[in-house]
Parts: sequence; C-alpha cells; structure tokens
Amino acid sequence: MVECDFSPEFLQKLQGFYQTLPLPPSCISLRNRLCVLPWSDVLLVSVLKGQNVTGIRPGKGKKEPLTESAAVVLLRAETLQRLNRYRELTRYLKVVHSGNTELLQAVRDLIPLFLMKAGDFSSALSSFFYPPPGVCCPVCRLTPRLFTLYLRIITTATAPSATAAIATQPLSPDTPWEEVKGAVVPRQVEVVKFGLRVLKSNMAVYKDSQSWAYFLHVLNSPAGPPDTAFLTEARNVTMEILLNQGSLGHLIQIPRTFLMVYPDQALLLLVTQGLALRILHEPLTPALPVLNYYKGPEVLTRTIWTSGDNCRSPPIG
Repeated sequence: MVECDFSPEFLQKLQGFYQTLPLPPSCISLRNRLCVLPWSDVLLVSVLKGQNVTGIRPGKGKKEPLTESAAVVLLRAETLQRLNRYRELTRYLKVVHSGNTELLQAVRDLIPLFLMKAGDFSSALSSFFYPPPGVCCPVCRLTPRLFTLYLRIITTATAPSATAAIATQPLSPDTPWEEVKGAVVPRQVEVVKFGLRVLKSNMAVYKDSQSWAYFLHVLNSPAGPPDTAFLTEARNVTMEILLNQGSLGHLIQIPRTFLMVYPDQALLLLVTQGLALRILHEPLTPALPVLNYYKGPEVLTRTIWTSGDNCRSPPIG
C-alpha cells in the first residue's frame, strides 16, 4: 500500500472491507494493519514539504501526531530513497512516531547520510550532534565503519548508490558509488573539526586504529615541512585546542592565525597531536595502519614521540 499508487477512495474501501472480516480473538490486532496513510494525506504531505515541522495534525482538540508502524516507516524510507527525495525523507524521519522505538532510532541514525546524498554536507555534519528528544546524538552510536564511510563521502562528494534501511546494516563492498549532485566538498578545516569531534564523542571510534588511519588518509599531503619556529608554536597551540574542546565533544575552535602560513601542515599536526594523546591513553592496536602514514613526514613522527614528554593531560576521548 505504501509502494503502490492507489487512490484514497480505493484505500478507504479496502481498509473498510478488511476490518469487516471475521477474525479470531487472537488476531484482532490485525484489523488495523491496513490503516496506512496514503501519500496524499494532508499531514504527511505537509511534513514532507517542510510546512509542518512538528508532525502534529493541526486542529482543535486532542493532538494527533504522525504515527506509523515500523514496517511502514521502512517502506516509506525505501520508496523516498528510490525517488531521490532525501530532504523529504529527513523531514519525515525527524517527526514520525512508531511503537518500535529501537528500529525507528536505527533509521533516524541515517539522517546524516540522507542529508549528504541530498548534497547538504553542512547540515549533515551538524545532524550528528543534535538528537531528537529523549535520546543521545547519532554520533554516540557511530561505528568505525560508518565513520570512515562518512569521511569518504564528504571528502569525495560521492556516495553509495544503494538504498539504506538501518544504520546497523552493513554496506556491501560491491556497492557502486556515484557523484552527489550539487554537493560542495567542505573545507579541510571543517573535515578536521568534524573528525576530532567524533573521536572526542565516541569511544569505539576513538579506540579504533583504522579510524585514525583513514582520518589521516583524507587530509591533504603537506607540500613541505614547516619551519622550526612554527613547529615550536604548533605544539603549544595544538595542545590548547584539544584540551579546550571539553569533555562533551563541543565544537572545536581553531585560531585563524594558526592556519595562515602552513594550513595543511597545521591541520595535520593538530590531528597528529590528537593521535599522540590517544597513544598516551592506551596502546594503539594494530598500529601498522597508522605508522605507515608517517613513513614520510619525519617531523610528524617526532611529534608523536615527543608529545608524551610535553604533556600528561587527559586524552581527548
């Protein structure tokens, strides 16, 4: 009924007929299985168009929220993805209610992905840290696999072409990737802020060496080593940036002056300092994926080994 374009009149007759069927007492709950809102429903249309951001049907008397079964939510999500209506899908997921709250949350955790596929990378990155009422943010449930997936999307402006059902569902390695139309790759500094904020907020990602390795991989390769004066200053600045981030993964603040002369080197040093604090927290296993990155930039390798002497502050995770 969700996937087919039946007229409202036909749906009403079908639902009425189904409710008249003689069912045994144990199956009484099945009577409402066909009570599915048509796509033309006023409340549903207003939510999809962004005209209703609460999901409450307007009118006097008792408030009527947009409520659907988990099966219907999944089918609507799949249908809207096939039609490339990602913005409408995010509006729907933000307000819809369902009896299966766990499954609904797993679908809602894909809102950042849908915003990315809509080409709105800025809103997507923000959505990781702003929860619906009563639950923690999507970043809390992010897995290392999803972290690297999202980094790849925002740094290449490409995304998996397959539809997604829930955030815990693995993506097939054979899934083709396609260009995200209208997307603008965020500036490198925004990618670094996002990555460090996730690492600060999610212990599973923070402990994962592959997440650190891929994070380093997506950064720009510096053209050359910075001068000694900059390196001396950078050690203090990077520590101050990381320690001022707070314990809740608040938005990281990077002074503009720090990026003026050696922007790529500065960001790489900042991430390297974060990695050094991670290693101080506990051994990084396996370490080879990360160490392979530092074969070339000797100055950055030196940063890792000297950070332990410069600071014994709490880790960023």
